[in-house]
Amino acid sequence: MKLTLIFHFWMLVFAFTATAQSTQYTIDNLPEKGLLLETGWKFKNGDDSSWANLNFDDTGWKDIDPSLPLHSLPQAQNSVSWLRLTFKVNDTLKGRPISICIEQFGASEIYLNGKKLYTFGTVSADANNEVGHNPQSLPVTLPLSDDNHQVLAIRYSAHSPALYNITTMLPMFNATLFLPQYGEKWYKRNIDSGFNQTIVTGLFLMLSILHLFLYLSHRKKSINLLFSIYAFTMAIAQFRGVFGATKPLMTEQFISSFLFNISAPFAGMVFLYAIYTYFGQRKKALFYILLVCCVLSSVHQFISGDPMKQLSTNLAVVLTLIEAARIGYIGMKKGIQGGTLFFAGQIASVITFLLLPVASIYSPWSFFYLFSYDVAFLIPPLLVSFILARDFGSTNKLLTQQLKDIEGLSAINLAQEQEKRLLLANQNTLLEQQVAARTAELQSSLEDLKQTQAQLIQSEKMASLGELTAGIAHEIQNPLNFVNNFSDVSIELLEEMGEELDKGDTEEVKAITADLKLNLEKIAHHGRRADSIVKGMLLHSRTSTGQKEPIDVNALADEYLRLAYHGLRAKDKSFNADLVTNFGESLPKVNAISQDLGRVLLNLFTNAFYATQQKSKQFTDGSYKPVVEVNTLQQDNSVQIIVRDNGTGIPDAIKDKILQPFFTTKPTGEGTGLGLSLSYDIVVKVHNGTINIESTEGEGCTFFINIPL
Repeated sequence: MKLTLIFHFWMLVFAFTATAQSTQYTIDNLPEKGLLLETGWKFKNGDDSSWANLNFDDTGWKDIDPSLPLHSLPQAQNSVSWLRLTFKVNDTLKGRPISICIEQFGASEIYLNGKKLYTFGTVSADANNEVGHNPQSLPVTLPLSDDNHQVLAIRYSAHSPALYNITTMLPMFNATLFLPQYGEKWYKRNIDSGFNQTIVTGLFLMLSILHLFLYLSHRKKSINLLFSIYAFTMAIAQFRGVFGATKPLMTEQFISSFLFNISAPFAGMVFLYAIYTYFGQRKKALFYILLVCCVLSSVHQFISGDPMKQLSTNLAVVLTLIEAARIGYIGMKKGIQGGTLFFAGQIASVITFLLLPVASIYSPWSFFYLFSYDVAFLIPPLLVSFILARDFGSTNKLLTQQLKDIEGLSAINLAQEQEKRLLLANQNTLLEQQVAARTAELQSSLEDLKQTQAQLIQSEKMASLGELTAGIAHEIQNPLNFVNNFSDVSIELLEEMGEELDKGDTEEVKAITADLKLNLEKIAHHGRRADSIVKGMLLHSRTSTGQKEPIDVNALADEYLRLAYHGLRAKDKSFNADLVTNFGESLPKVNAISQDLGRVLLNLFTNAFYATQQKSKQFTDGSYKPVVEVNTLQQDNSVQIIVRDNGTGIPDAIKDKILQPFFTTKPTGEGTGLGLSLSYDIVVKVHNGTINIESTEGEGCTFFINIPL
């Protein structure tokens, strides 16, 4: 004790003398725990590389203790600044490399005697360019010179957001000197603490999964869900020791600290709530007082920058453990299963937690401290898990016995039902055989019906193709006649041009050339017309791809109207009809399948011409004039196509049948009865449209088709 007092006395004398002279800090020896450099530092805001020089005069700089938290030193924030420590060592340390372990909040560059040795993070006057880095007491070599005079200079910046400052107790710059072997030992203890926290985190995760499975197995036991949430939240809180010990970036350390400050108080209250639930205790005022204490402790963790904030957290933890022990004692007095074991475990946890300050006297990273810390936090959840697992086992045992009783009763019922089952099995076998035979017959009939239906559909397509072919033959003849006529005229013009060339009449040759050009343009025009007719026929005969595309309804209706009309005239030269079209102007295109919609229009036009042809046979005096009218217009959000004729009309008795497959009013051999049925499927099922019919027998029929835009 006397030696200690003498040592401190001489240290004070030396400090006073050094301050009076050049503010030097003397290092006589380095203990195993290291020497924390707290005093003797000079500080100045600004950025000048000459401040790292050995002989720079820093007498006008401000004294500072950089080991204090950053937010308690506002002059060190949001700027680039420098720290200088002038010190000397005794002869035993001269010229020897020693280790320096650094913890900091910000970024720094380390200079010794004017030479830059290390960079931790990115120092910058711009907050956007700075990268904070905490070396986590990683020992690095500090090669001392042979001189008595040593200068340790630190170029430093800290632009971290304010929220970082209130969620951490990291120092501005904490430098500790070690002999190399002790520096590695100190750093290893820090890493070992992270490994220890990893194990504890894993245990809490395992407990969370265990209780979750117990809850899923028996959902009425909500206590298991509460303990699963508690264990998972504790795993998040303990993860701070894992994450913070291995991640040097300031952002990552902030995240781990933030998670701890949120999850630790929440975990404590969930644990206490679960204990109240398990032992059937009503939550009284004390519970809500502890809830407020935990919330205030969490808030204190955020807003407080003094060392007492850890004390407030520990006090909240101790009060929560004591309240849980009290509830366990009540459960023990009531004879609740597990109450005695839980009460004893809580008392042990409280005692262990109260002994943590004693354990930290030696070292906060000692095995005894870490073991006491883990025991204090692991005893309650482990005991609860054991108690709940035992309850689960007892419940399973009871259920197993009940299951055996049920199985005994079931065996009796099974014997009584055996004869009934045998009789039912025989009857089922016979019934299955009969059903199988009938099913085979129906399957065969269904296959035949499908083949017949496919053949009829193909016949309908071929019939419509025949109608198209006849119309196309008539349509294509006109452009071919034009091509032939203009070709003959062009030949004559060429002969005439030859004669004029022989005469030397160039003006006449030019005129003939102009006529030839005009003829060739007309030949090309009618050739393209014939080409479009052929392509239309190919599109109609081709199998539909099912790909919808924008369609001009007016052009499609006009084309198929003419083809249907000429197709019927090819069969009956005496038939004539008036074609009336009222196409809507600026009609938008519809998204439809061109081939399918063309088949619908062809069926409707063919039926209309057929109806007018049949009616014209009734009026041999020529008083009846067949008329087929086609109108298109936009109606709300759809395009409507109206096909109207003044033919025979549809009798009321068959209006409901004409859209049914295989129903036809034509004589045998002239129709398949699939035209309107296929048209209905294409409009309604493929294009989500509607098809409606208005008809008066003997006066005519009107079809209304709506295709959504």
